Amino acid sequence: MLELKAFLAGVLASVLAWCSNRLFFSKWKFNVSLWGPLGEELLKTGLAVTLGGSLALTHFTFGLVEGCWEWKRGRKGAAWGAIAGHTFFGLCSSLAWQVAGSFLGAWMAGAAMHVGWNFFLYFLHRSPNT
Repeated sequence: MLELKAFLAGVLASVLAWCSNRLFFSKWKFNVSLWGPLGEELLKTGLAVTLGGSLALTHFTFGLVEGCWEWKRGRKGAAWGAIAGHTFFGLCSSLAWQVAGSFLGAWMAGAAMHVGWNFFLYFLHRSPNT
């Protein structure tokens, strides 16, 4: 039952993140590298806790959904990165939950790793003139 709840939380978080990312980033031009991870981690961690599912499995499921979307677009490296990255963020959130015992700590751990990863990718892939 725990696995089903985590799976549902991950899929629901994926759908809600896709909708909110389209709204915030295409219409309101929010910075995707910062605000995207904060929102996604809030959705994944919040839904896992609310539904009573595993944090790590919820994050993995989210990564799997995002990975399938990337794969369909022909971005196989990004697909594997999505799965690995979101799984890692979920493991960080789970560890923080176990250590701190708080939602805020779990959310902040995943969000910090996700923001850091996005900025790493930004600097890795930016053109030399920017």
